[in-house]
Amino acid sequence: VVRAAEFVAITTTAGEAASSPLLLSPSHYLYVGGALAAASSVRPGDALTDGAGAPLTVASVSVVTRTGVFAPHTLHGDLVVNGVRVSTYTRAVHPAVAHALLAPLRPLC
Repeated sequence: VVRAAEFVAITTTAGEAASSPLLLSPSHYLYVGGALAAASSVRPGDALTDGAGAPLTVASVSVVTRTGVFAPHTLHGDLVVNGVRVSTYTRAVHPAVAHALLAPLRPLC
């Protein structure tokens, strides 16, 4: 079902260039300072991680309304979106529990 929802829009700086905004639900996790944190907790100046493991600095954070909600899952629980390493998990289920619940499906991939 496609619907409008609030997203946290995060832009980062890599050198002097600003990134395209990363849009996440407020409860989606990403890596902040190397640890999982909800998107709603991200602040300008925080350190995120790119797909290669290099640091990115948060330039701005805002809340926007957009249409479409997606929650992809990967075998290991991480993916890279707009150049930023994020988790496929949310605060709905603790990441360790969600990862364990999805374990029986991994052999099917």
